[in-house]
Amino acid sequence: MKIRLKNWGAAASKGAEAPLKLLNPLLVFISIFVLYNLLGLVDVPWNIVGSYSKDAPWLMFFTALSALGIVYVISKLFIRKVKVSNEVKGSPALLGTVLFCIFLMCLAVSIVTNGGVALFLGEARFSNSAVLYNLAQMYGLWVLLSSINQVEKGYRVRKIPIFIYLVGITAFGYRSPALAFGIVLGTYFLLYRVPASKAIKIGSVCGVAFIFVSAIMSGFRVSQDYDVEKFFNNIDYKYLSEHPYYTPLVPALAMFDYSQSTVSDIASNLPDLKMGDLFLSNYETFLPGQHWGARNIVGDIVGARWVSGRPMSITPTLQGGLYIDFGYVGIFIGMLVIGFMISILYRMSLSGT
Repeated sequence: MKIRLKNWGAAASKGAEAPLKLLNPLLVFISIFVLYNLLGLVDVPWNIVGSYSKDAPWLMFFTALSALGIVYVISKLFIRKVKVSNEVKGSPALLGTVLFCIFLMCLAVSIVTNGGVALFLGEARFSNSAVLYNLAQMYGLWVLLSSINQVEKGYRVRKIPIFIYLVGITAFGYRSPALAFGIVLGTYFLLYRVPASKAIKIGSVCGVAFIFVSAIMSGFRVSQDYDVEKFFNNIDYKYLSEHPYYTPLVPALAMFDYSQSTVSDIASNLPDLKMGDLFLSNYETFLPGQHWGARNIVGDIVGARWVSGRPMSITPTLQGGLYIDFGYVGIFIGMLVIGFMISILYRMSLSGT
């Protein structure tokens, strides 16, 4: 199946027409960052309040937000506008074929070594080879960039490669790659193909749908091995019994609070700064031998239980990961770098690179 998309960029560049008013990616990033963190930092009625100290999470949040705010002000005051270009470059098909073969090989080896599809085997997904899992995602990156390239050229988007990748990568038992794929592709359309007024409305609906789908998948995985209510123990189920419409969203609602709880545990339990070791850890998984990924290292720091011979993988939030490596200075500088990268890459994209 193929779909045809209107070339908004070409329409916006015509001198006779007013250019489309598009969303600023840095402002969107800051808005989502603030929303995600505040849903965990603010005492909401569906969470159990007072179970951990929020002093460190609040300080990390404000440190990160101040850096992003500085970048936004600089980008608005001192960075000149670029002339929009419609130049589009190609994406080599041979590379896609090679990465597709690697993807199929990684998926097949995972199924054979696990004795089935990891998605349906509960905690068996934690025994997946990090090398196979990371290599498989390279095909997804190519499909993502190729799809965007097709839109930029005014061609039809090929749905079959997208479908194959999303089904195959989900079979590894993790939702993150599939959700990241959808987020990036959706963000591209909202930032480059849809006027700002419509993008905010569509983005809000898609955001709610994203949270809902993510919660359902998380609840399904947890229910394979645990009692859902005992697993998400930071939720006030008495409140949910009075407001049952929140029940399907329990995994997502618990995640916001748990993210800040993890940050609090990191600040309390981190013996020494890792000085970049956490950042490099995922790349080390490509080396021979056994290596923990970044989230396994975080799990060890916060005292998570062990599964398949290593600590359970825990996501530390963006500022939490920077703190583990370089402390509060790392959060501030890291967010400056991230903010400027978003601004620079956005300018490069408008110039046709």
